[in-house]
Amino acid sequence: MVECVDPDTLLEWLQTGVGEERDIQLMALEQLCMLLLMSDNIDRCFENCPPRNFLPALCRIILDDSAPDNILEVTARAITYYLDVSQDVLKRILSVEGSVKGICNRLASADMNSRTSKDLAEQCVKILELICQRDADAVFQSGGLETMLNFVVNHGQSVHKDTFYSSMSVVSKLCTKIDPSEQSDVIEACTTRLSQLLKTVEDQNIVDNVLRCFVSISDRCFRKNVSTELLTDHGLIDHVIDILTNYNRNLNSTVAHSQEAASPSVPGRQSATNHSSCSIILNLIASLCRGSQKVTDDLLNVGAAKLKGALQNILSQKEERLLLDSLWFVDFILTILVDGRQALTAGYSSGKSSTPSTAPATTGGALYLVGSTPTSRFYNNALQPESGLFSVTDMDRTQRYLTECIRYKDTDSLIEAIENDGIDVNFTDDVGQTLLNWASAFGTVEMVEYLCDKGADVNKGQKSSSLHYAACFGRPQIAKILLRYGANPDLCDEEGKRPLDKARDRNDNGHKEVTSLLENPSEWMQKVEPDIPSTQNTAENLTIGIAASCAVSSPQQQPYHNLTPDYMKFLLPTFAQIYQKHNLNINLRRVTLQLIDKCLKRMDAKTLKEAANDHGFGPKLVEILSVVLDSEDEGDQHNALCMINEMLNKQSEFFANHFKRLGVIPKIQSLCEQEIRSSEETLVKNDLEKTVKNGNVLLENCVFWSEKRKKR
Repeated sequence: MVECVDPDTLLEWLQTGVGEERDIQLMALEQLCMLLLMSDNIDRCFENCPPRNFLPALCRIILDDSAPDNILEVTARAITYYLDVSQDVLKRILSVEGSVKGICNRLASADMNSRTSKDLAEQCVKILELICQRDADAVFQSGGLETMLNFVVNHGQSVHKDTFYSSMSVVSKLCTKIDPSEQSDVIEACTTRLSQLLKTVEDQNIVDNVLRCFVSISDRCFRKNVSTELLTDHGLIDHVIDILTNYNRNLNSTVAHSQEAASPSVPGRQSATNHSSCSIILNLIASLCRGSQKVTDDLLNVGAAKLKGALQNILSQKEERLLLDSLWFVDFILTILVDGRQALTAGYSSGKSSTPSTAPATTGGALYLVGSTPTSRFYNNALQPESGLFSVTDMDRTQRYLTECIRYKDTDSLIEAIENDGIDVNFTDDVGQTLLNWASAFGTVEMVEYLCDKGADVNKGQKSSSLHYAACFGRPQIAKILLRYGANPDLCDEEGKRPLDKARDRNDNGHKEVTSLLENPSEWMQKVEPDIPSTQNTAENLTIGIAASCAVSSPQQQPYHNLTPDYMKFLLPTFAQIYQKHNLNINLRRVTLQLIDKCLKRMDAKTLKEAANDHGFGPKLVEILSVVLDSEDEGDQHNALCMINEMLNKQSEFFANHFKRLGVIPKIQSLCEQEIRSSEETLVKNDLEKTVKNGNVLLENCVFWSEKRKKR
């Protein structure tokens, strides 16, 4: 019967709606829903009930103030079915002025005590979720964020769980559309609602979504140079620190009490979810600190005890991913302590162009010409040389051409277009993606190298940075290049995810390589090393070299010099315990060793002595260095020798005895003799030879300090 319904008649019935005609309208809506739901052929379905005719009619019903809830609920269901079949029909909905606003209004005015009205609200949530997948701006401009936040706070607990999740998914997407520089009132209202939700909801998926919302807003504030202090007005920092402090403690208690009732798989799922929350929280705190001096000061000063308690808890966990994220966060804190917040943005941009654009104002900084007319073989005469600028159509064609060059890996044509035709390397397409974004996802290594050399902003991108794209598509070589040119591995995309998080989403070889690379990005980020003059006086020059490589600002020049000693004394023994864990990932050991090195370089002699005497940490540290010297990794050996030198320079009497007692001096001697035999005639040209010569100097120093100690 349904298949025989005449589409024109069905459409005519939909457009009725006065008095008794509502029954006919309701019947037509039910039949339309049945057609859409039961159809197994999209083309035939759209041929019988074309969206261009039916969707505007459905939207007009939504906008009809006199329509009852039962009519509206079936109408919303029909729109949902259309969007489920194909999201290409969205343009038909947007073509009706006020349609999205009308859906938001229906959600806001729903009576949750009425079953029909409640069903209508849930259908509205699904529609808005489907629209957000394609065009979140349309929902945001229609007041969708405020409407959805009110819904989840007031009614989230009373609707079906999948509706609650869908509504939070919409909120997460809409938070990425906030402009902090112009919508401070929106941020304030959003922060109030999200903070309320965070403190009242126990569902871990919702908590994670709320945290991601805060990360997105915080990151957008940072990009727009707006303080993130407003986000912390409702005790956000204290709340998330408490979550970190209690992580796994609550879990163990929950598992113990529910062991008999729950299935064996439940604890594992909860643990994974909690770990995810911890990683998001660490990212959130870092983002808040980047955006506000006051937040940073409060965290490190007033909240020092709480922060240390939280760090002590998460650094003692067994999950390697959480441990790695925790070490990244500790490195972040150490950087602030010894170099200040300004060091967080040193070497990379926060999403703004690193090179001044020379584009005329009329082009929006996207595309410009320099003198000559572009060659016709590129653009098929699409440009208008007499105007000196591209028209909108010309820009569209140029954009398509450039992206096709990248997709088809035509490096020569891309370079020729940029060199000969004045294309700005920071050209941005209509969705906010730069040439470097495209090249990082689909282009060649040569393209990325070329664009970076020409001054392309490695951190630019409306939704994601180039490093996000390289991570998402599993391209380790591209990621290395971007890091070398100053890409920020800590920037978040519109979903609040770092490049590392995007790489972890997949498990193929390329993504695993990118994950390994981003877990320790400092190895690939460009470093400036001092030149060591090559003369006959090896010991003297290498002493200068070691001092130069370990040179740091004095404690008085450090922004938080009064706080640094306490944090160092707390962290160094913790790092030693982590390094000495059994079955620890080699990458984690390396990261931990680098953090120990960082602390040793920044500590003064008094603090180092106090830390070394605390709980037997001094001998543990020497044992760690002894193990590192036995390893086959030349870089680790070099770092170990630098650390030994640092320790002897600051506390010679204390450490010289331990080096001798624990057999470190013979290992340095053995290392030197092996390399001297194999490279006796080689000049000092690489890191390995630096390591050997550093070893000679350190060996002499160790012997000297040891003999001096005996004479005393």
